[in-house]
Amino acid sequence: MQVFKASEGQAYTEYSLDTKHNKKKLTVAGVEIDLEASVLDDCQNILNITRNNDGTCVLGLEGKAGYVADIIIPPREFQYKTTGEGDEAVTEKIPLGIDVNAVVLKLWPITNECMAEEEKQTIIQEG
Repeated sequence: MQVFKASEGQAYTEYSLDTKHNKKKLTVAGVEIDLEASVLDDCQNILNITRNNDGTCVLGLEGKAGYVADIIIPPREFQYKTTGEGDEAVTEKIPLGIDVNAVVLKLWPITNECMAEEEKQTIIQEG
């Protein structure tokens, strides 16, 4: 997974990527995303995570306190297999699993006004 931060020297929410046991789960600010289920067949899928005024985060643009992250999931890739010959040839379109290395996570800085109290304490303790 490619991770980009909007600017350096800022506080960002935590994230994790779980690829164990054929799972492909990304968790950002407590919001879990099944990457495999989020792949579209014909175009990239852009997911937004936003923060509410109470510090909770949601998938989508409903959070009015600011952006937390954007996740860009590339379109599904396919393998083509042809069986038979001539007029009897049949080409099968086989969907491939997601390549997590092609997923892009863009993190946006957390502002003090929209940070949950426990996040403020974590940053103070780390700083």
